[in-house]
Amino acid sequence: MTNEQYQNLILFGYKSSGKTFFGSLLAQELEMLFIDTDQLVEKLYKNEFQEECNCRQISIKMGEIGFRILENRVIDGLKEVTNAIIALGGGAVLNSENCLKLEKLGRLVYLEADKETIKQRIFSDGIPTFLDPIDPEKSFEKMYEERKPVYEKVSAFKIKIHGKTDQQILDGLKSLKNHTDNRWILEKISS
Repeated sequence: MTNEQYQNLILFGYKSSGKTFFGSLLAQELEMLFIDTDQLVEKLYKNEFQEECNCRQISIKMGEIGFRILENRVIDGLKEVTNAIIALGGGAVLNSENCLKLEKLGRLVYLEADKETIKQRIFSDGIPTFLDPIDPEKSFEKMYEERKPVYEKVSAFKIKIHGKTDQQILDGLKSLKNHTDNRWILEKISS
């Protein structure tokens, strides 16, 4: 890939892994555009249905398939975006076609957190729509185990966020945005 294709940095991972948090901080620090695809899904929904809803409400109203259709349309709409930090919704890379589009759009980065951290963060906001409210614990375990191999299979750089300070994570993201020597990046991030 050429350097031009790495103009965008695209963050993905489980819900509550810090994609929006770190993405917005990084964009602010580097004076770049920040895009959160979940916010774009909400905006698209509002434009089409003249109703303001958050992603949770959209998912309840439209179901998983309806939500993913909106999300896919949002990702299609990013093809002209340059010099941005993009935070994806947790399920965006579950669609292999989205992954191919995103790989052309920029450098993908998997923010990997340990299972217990993700679980605590997800449940602190209430039970998300992608979990079964009757047995959220079992549903979480199933979701985690199903998504983990998909996330790890995406052609991406990985930053383990567990046990690192916010600044260390931001420094790792900055190194991915500013350097093309991948060996240096991988050594820096894994340390």
